[in-house]
Amino acid sequence: MKRGILVVFGCICFSTVAFAQSNADALAKSGLVKDSLQNYKGAISDFSEAIKTVPSNADYYYYRGNAYFDAGDYTNSVNDFTKAIALDSNYLDAYYNRGNAWYELKNYAAAITDFNKVLKYDDNNYDAYYNRGNAQFSLGKYDLAKADFDKTVALKADNYDAYYDRGNTLFKIGDYVTAIKDYEKAISLNPKAYQPYFNKAICEFNLTLNDQGCSDLNKAQDLGDPDAGTYMKQLCY
Repeated sequence: MKRGILVVFGCICFSTVAFAQSNADALAKSGLVKDSLQNYKGAISDFSEAIKTVPSNADYYYYRGNAYFDAGDYTNSVNDFTKAIALDSNYLDAYYNRGNAWYELKNYAAAITDFNKVLKYDDNNYDAYYNRGNAQFSLGKYDLAKADFDKTVALKADNYDAYYDRGNTLFKIGDYVTAIKDYEKAISLNPKAYQPYFNKAICEFNLTLNDQGCSDLNKAQDLGDPDAGTYMKQLCY
């Protein structure tokens, strides 16, 4: 009889655990749908309930961290990604997204540390190179930023943002000629963006290529740059 009782009790425990996991998974799926619909408050609530039900699941913290990030709550986002990493030290997506959250909090050194972790195990992750380059740029480490943007475009040759930001990095270094080439590449990839036209013009003025600079400012203004007209009045008339 004792054996029979133990077997029955064991089955009840298993069923209870399975039901809890199933319920938590359903909550997590609901949260993912709500997050995709920009119902961040509802998503966070669902993920929180899933965590209460199965607190050992790293994915639930990761999902909630993403929802906090999407809602602009970067501090709680960092906290949840940190919890996910505590449960799974090899959770590279959590390191990557925590790096993005650190960046939004202007903790660029912490962001770089997380991107380093990602790139240690995935050295073809061009997004991690690009984001680390932005963090390096924000710290004034322009040579390191350029190296990261170099790696980004080597892995993804049609990355508009990487060419544009490498152009900005070269501008900071004072290499206006090469910066212009990157802005031209950015323009070829996104001809409706006014920012590379404007920045290219500033490089041209620094090289005393004033006619070209005025032409690019005019193009930037045509594309909607709110500042180009002011610069044209100062530099072109």
